[in-house]
Amino acid sequence: MAFPWDTNVSLEEVLSWKISVPDYQRDYAWDVDEATDFIGDLIDFAESKEESYLFGQFIFYEEGDIKYIIDGQQRITTTTIFMAVVRNVVATLKFDREDEDYTSFSSCILKTIGSEKKGEFKLTIKGNGRSYFEQYIQRSNEPKNSGKYKATKHIKKVYDVLKSSILEYIDHCKDDQEKFEYILKITNRLMNGFVVSTISTSDLSQAYTIFETLNSRGKDLEPSDLLKNYFFQRCKSNLSLVKSEWAEIDNEMDEAKASITHFIRCYWNSGNDLVRQRALYRAISKDLKSDDDVRQFVGGLYNTYQVYLSMFDPQHYDYFNKAEIQNVIQNLSILNAKMYYPIILACVRSDVDTNNIYRVLKAIESLIVRNIIIGPENANAYESEFSQYANKITHDGLNSVDEVIKIIKNKTLSDDRFTTYFEKATIKETKVSRLILAEIYNYENGKELKINPNTSEVNVEHIMPHSNEIWNVPKDIHESYLYYLGNQTLLLKEDNASVSNESFSVKKIAYSRSKLKQNSEYFENINSWGKDEIEERQMSLLKTAIRRW
Repeated sequence: MAFPWDTNVSLEEVLSWKISVPDYQRDYAWDVDEATDFIGDLIDFAESKEESYLFGQFIFYEEGDIKYIIDGQQRITTTTIFMAVVRNVVATLKFDREDEDYTSFSSCILKTIGSEKKGEFKLTIKGNGRSYFEQYIQRSNEPKNSGKYKATKHIKKVYDVLKSSILEYIDHCKDDQEKFEYILKITNRLMNGFVVSTISTSDLSQAYTIFETLNSRGKDLEPSDLLKNYFFQRCKSNLSLVKSEWAEIDNEMDEAKASITHFIRCYWNSGNDLVRQRALYRAISKDLKSDDDVRQFVGGLYNTYQVYLSMFDPQHYDYFNKAEIQNVIQNLSILNAKMYYPIILACVRSDVDTNNIYRVLKAIESLIVRNIIIGPENANAYESEFSQYANKITHDGLNSVDEVIKIIKNKTLSDDRFTTYFEKATIKETKVSRLILAEIYNYENGKELKINPNTSEVNVEHIMPHSNEIWNVPKDIHESYLYYLGNQTLLLKEDNASVSNESFSVKKIAYSRSKLKQNSEYFENINSWGKDEIEERQMSLLKTAIRRW
């Protein structure tokens, strides 16, 4: 089916239309991650010499003078929120408002958001966020709360992310006039540099036919779809080989329910400066121009996709065929760690031997457990740094491995800082607490009894239970200490984990029968369980945790 696309339409033109989100569309759902990507891409583009940035496709159903948006509502709503942010920030600045640049800026705000004075706004969203959106985004009111609905909470979060990023962007400016000039620049780049492909139809059924044709399962076209077409267009003499390798990668990724776009991004970041998903197509298409460029890149993907799958799903894939490596990768999978993928891809690309890959993985595991699982840090904060380490390995090979390991270890919390955070560590995710406890127990047990943290044969037992009916612990103590690691232990299925809500005296009998000495021996001389006992056991676990990680 051929569609009459209107290409390279500026966002300023799109936002000047009278647009409405249909009642049956989902509420606004973008969150911190999407907002961070949006503003990051915009700032990168604003500071670049690129003429345009493809912001995707918008599909509209026309009825009278209203365009109902079928595809693109999240992006267009976020763009409107951004315009509200810059409007509000500029309102706090002191500079010459008689300047023609300010007149142009004000005209752009009026054109894209609408007239607050007349109560006539360009975008109408539906659902639970409608009144909040009008009051705090389209009108000049700084959002003071996040409301009571999911949609309003998302709007407030995105507003806050965009505002903090803009304030950081202009922080270096010497005065308010320069701050306004920077805001004007980034606003103009968004309005005139971000371009979209649009299609409008007065036939609603046709609009959804187009949507379903272009969007598999209701998702936007992936960068991998665009890259595939780009690769095939660029290739001439190598086309059959590139198609064959791409088809195998695509099939294997689909079989594993893995994202080929995420794999390509990890591969790219293993040898180049970090790019976000939205900028992936632009970065790769800009860099790969020749037939040979594409052939080498797709060949690199083909040679490493099984490495990616081994990290993505270590239960079913094992590229390295080495137990100690597989164990660490399985642990990292349980810990939901993905930011390290580029480093291991870089190791394989540079033919780093498995012994050194194991050393790298162990250093990464220690950092993640100490800094993120127990410590206060966020995994996303390491994405850029890990990409830099991967780049170093890709370009310098084995010679850089020791240096990268040293850098990772220097970033890892010291024993003293780890102790500070471990003393009050709480873990609510069962699979994570199961892993941490299993690794501690296995370290203490040596070869006597190995616990597999991946299996349902091992249950996490809260000693002071979730249900407080029998225990009747003061509410503040129960809420504060329930998820302390010191209040959690493991029971093998054969040990009978059916005592979960019983009194401590009943639980103690079950623990005494356990094959795990961490239960049978530790609780032997303990007759009650409360705040002090939990804190004492927490410190007991810490001693082994320091040695294990």
